[in-house]
Amino acid sequence: MFESTRDSMLRRKRAAEAVEAAGGQDPRGEKRGGQLGKETRSLEEAVFGLVEAADVLGAGAAVETVEPESEREDSPAESRTGAAWVDDDDDDVTVDISTRSQARKLRRTEEEGVMSGTAYSKRLREHFEKTHGSRPGWADVGGHADEDGNASDDSWTGDDDEERQAIWTRRKVPEVRAKRMLAEVGPLPKDIIDISRRRDANIEAPNKAAVQAAQFHPSAPVMVTGGYDSTLRAFQIDGKTNPLLVSVHIPDLPIASAAFIRDGKEVILSGRRRFLYVYELETGSMRKVPELQGRAEKSFEYMFSSADGSQLAFTGLNGEVVMVSPTTKQVIGSVKMNGSARAVAFRPDGKMLTAGSDGKVYVWDARNRKRCMHVFSDDGAISCSALAVSHDDRYVACGSDSGVVNIYNDECYRSGTPSPLKAIMNLTTVVHRLAFHPKNDVLAISSRTKKQAFRLFHVPSLTTFQNWPPMGTQLGYVNALSFSPGGGYLTTGNDKGKAMLFRLNHFNRA
Repeated sequence: MFESTRDSMLRRKRAAEAVEAAGGQDPRGEKRGGQLGKETRSLEEAVFGLVEAADVLGAGAAVETVEPESEREDSPAESRTGAAWVDDDDDDVTVDISTRSQARKLRRTEEEGVMSGTAYSKRLREHFEKTHGSRPGWADVGGHADEDGNASDDSWTGDDDEERQAIWTRRKVPEVRAKRMLAEVGPLPKDIIDISRRRDANIEAPNKAAVQAAQFHPSAPVMVTGGYDSTLRAFQIDGKTNPLLVSVHIPDLPIASAAFIRDGKEVILSGRRRFLYVYELETGSMRKVPELQGRAEKSFEYMFSSADGSQLAFTGLNGEVVMVSPTTKQVIGSVKMNGSARAVAFRPDGKMLTAGSDGKVYVWDARNRKRCMHVFSDDGAISCSALAVSHDDRYVACGSDSGVVNIYNDECYRSGTPSPLKAIMNLTTVVHRLAFHPKNDVLAISSRTKKQAFRLFHVPSLTTFQNWPPMGTQLGYVNALSFSPGGGYLTTGNDKGKAMLFRLNHFNRA
């Protein structure tokens, strides 16, 4: 894969040089360049540019350009006499916290009103510490960030001082990265999750309709969004600016689902239409798959993919689940269950789970796709609306129309009526989305029929995190959610067209 990608990039580079020598005219008679061409090259560099960096620095490493400390304007070697946010003029400013709706929560008594700027700043800091449970390392004058990334808006690979120094002194990056990973090893604390909000992932180009799909690339710091505004957008996720890489409008497809396939080389899109679209990241081209041959469905709105993008499935008519090849984009088989099909999930070994209106979960053989290996009943559920399997295959989560989510261990693969480890009853409306964290410590649960209906569940202790959703954060109606491959980022797509971005600070890798 790496070799073919590099060759492809070299061929396009030579072609671009030939075009430039020809005065901007493509030898095939087509005009090159323009805004779309620039966006395509940016997306290509963001996704495939990591390949050459990995070859130079070693597997899993990424390139980061760091200037010498003496040449950096924000060098930490510069002496500072106080915190940058301290302003002597604060004493000359007054703030009335009784008249500002967002500031009323800072009052200690109902009578409090006007206070000085200094007192107001202090009250804000106290409120932050009370909400988040601790004071970040960067807030201490002369202090340093902790290992969880609280010092700054870290990028995809992190930017702690030790790694920067390692790159500057030409030490081996993989050794430093391994040391950082060892420091991360340890159980995720329960009750309170260390999470902070970053700039929205699509801040540069918000959706003009509700975000229906938000997916991270399996290996590059890239995320795509899609919605009923019929536009696919790709962003480079760094937690700071999250620049737009490419935006492609598809007039005849309001996007309902999007997934990376073929090792992240393509994005497949579906909606309430008989056809699909495929966007190729290497070439920047969009092509239409006219129909899925042999199928009578008029809509392929609900698409499900495996974690590695090697398997695709769509819910069909009359309880059928249609399986499609990510390579040929054509039907390779189908399975039929009792009742209507509503949810699909894939186990790490390739086996497929389906569930629907009969309240049962079906397990299908990966090799013989028509053979049902096992069926079990979701405890207390009349209809199943969502499914998720943990990445280590130890847990299965089943969501229902009542808002209850049952978590099972692998006993459910052997028993027809397993008892759940836990019945999560934090939601009261139909569960639409379930997703396990890549490290299997967290389960995300959401419903798009009620505002703020989004919970994070600590799997090892079978308890819900108490500080989520964060106080004052308006999540809206959550239509989409996704964890980044390393587990450091969480995104939620809502009805306002925002793809909100959060940093899970316990995990060094984003």
